[in-house]
Amino acid sequence: MEQQKQGGKNDAALVYTLNTQWATFPNKDINEQLFTDIIGEFSEDSEDFIVLEPSELIQESFYLQAIPAKDDKGGIIVEIRFKDGEDGFKHYSYQTLDANEVIAMFLDYWRVQKLPDWGNWTDITDEF
Repeated sequence: MEQQKQGGKNDAALVYTLNTQWATFPNKDINEQLFTDIIGEFSEDSEDFIVLEPSELIQESFYLQAIPAKDDKGGIIVEIRFKDGEDGFKHYSYQTLDANEVIAMFLDYWRVQKLPDWGNWTDITDEF
């Protein structure tokens, strides 16, 4: 699968659903502060998660998600899943200590349908 770095189309018909461990937010309730609050308050010893799912694929991606890392490195694990062929998918993972970097990824995906720069992310498709 070839990496695409450019932003996607700004389609007015595109809507999002944002899921967390506590609630599901419809498109009308999603805003910048919501991403900041959810990701900024991740806790390593919790079941926190965030999944941002568009109503249509964005550059072949189904969703962008993140969880607190529960390993020695800490930080946040961000994952993205792409359509691969008719029924398949590819799943990539990235770990960072920078919550602001993660917030920026989600804001770009939501605002302008821009994918994170996932070229150096780890392919974890075989884990599913």
